[in-house]
Amino acid sequence: MTLCHLDQQSTGPLFMLGFLPKEDRVYLMDRSRNVFSYRALLAVLQYQTAVVRHDFEAANTILPAIPESEHSSVARFLEAQGYKDVALQVSKDPDHKFDLALDLGKLDEATKLLDAAPEQDRDTTESTTKWKRLGDLALANCDLDLAERCASNAKDLAGLLLLHTAAGNRAGISALAANAVLQGKFNVAFISFFILGDVEKCFELLLDTNRIPEAALLSRTYLPSQISRAVRLWREDLRQVSDRAAAALADPVEYPNLFPDLDWALKVEEVFKCNRNKVVPATEYLTAKDDLDLDLVSLMKQTHTDNSLGEKSPIRAKFGSTQKHDTDSSVNQVLSCEATDTKTIDHDVHATPPLKCSVDDEANAILQNDFGNDDDDDDW
Repeated sequence: MTLCHLDQQSTGPLFMLGFLPKEDRVYLMDRSRNVFSYRALLAVLQYQTAVVRHDFEAANTILPAIPESEHSSVARFLEAQGYKDVALQVSKDPDHKFDLALDLGKLDEATKLLDAAPEQDRDTTESTTKWKRLGDLALANCDLDLAERCASNAKDLAGLLLLHTAAGNRAGISALAANAVLQGKFNVAFISFFILGDVEKCFELLLDTNRIPEAALLSRTYLPSQISRAVRLWREDLRQVSDRAAAALADPVEYPNLFPDLDWALKVEEVFKCNRNKVVPATEYLTAKDDLDLDLVSLMKQTHTDNSLGEKSPIRAKFGSTQKHDTDSSVNQVLSCEATDTKTIDHDVHATPPLKCSVDDEANAILQNDFGNDDDDDDW
């Protein structure tokens, strides 16, 4: 046991005079006859001697004689000797006990220690770190309920997203999205909305955070009904940098010839909205995964052609040769859900093409502009 480290540079070598059991102190003297004393509890020395000799019966007999103020130091001695389980029982330091509980894999004990923490200490960085450590251990031990609770207490939104996604917890992802928006974690919020198929909220979130170009690209791919709105907002924002660049942005209302199959894309959007709340069980993944590669616009056009000819759809022969879907499969849902209020865009065959900008210094400056806010990209 190390009582202290002697500063021999200032005192020179020290000589031991002896130990007084009554005082529980050891005395030393230097060459100048200056006396130094250090506290050394006899009961602690006897306990440590018994542990080193593996005489645990004697050690348990001596332990009650050791003051509780010394139990934590005794526990660290036991930990150094490899007796972490005994150290956990002896220690009075909550931080030390928590570390020992994690080392021993005792999740329940570690959870009790964190729950017993004072109210004013629960929102501190130290408490958050402990919950994260416990959550990692719980996840490693496949205790998903405890891992979710730890991630929630640690405000680990990314961890919650992982857990809810793996478990297919739509309600949890929905609550997480709302919480992420409140905390300004827009990257987690966007992914959560996207997983839920709520592309409208993804679109609005991009606009609210001044990510207008990204919103326009999102609408072009997933939300064609909002393309014109996104282009209009993008033009207004881009005019602050360059009128020529703003004029180069094409609106499908003005230039429908630049947006082929947009009417069909609007129909697909309506079909998607009809079916996005229909959850496919994980057990059907092997048959449902092929639907992710379907060209829905081509599928919709082919179905419309077949229906007009009064013939059966050949889509199954084309796409379903390796699938075994029944009549309720996602392909048939897409084919049967015809939107009644499909939005169309009037085509103007005489429309002139948009203004083209040459690649000059002004355009290069525009291309280097992020067209968004100046916030830290870590929020995304």
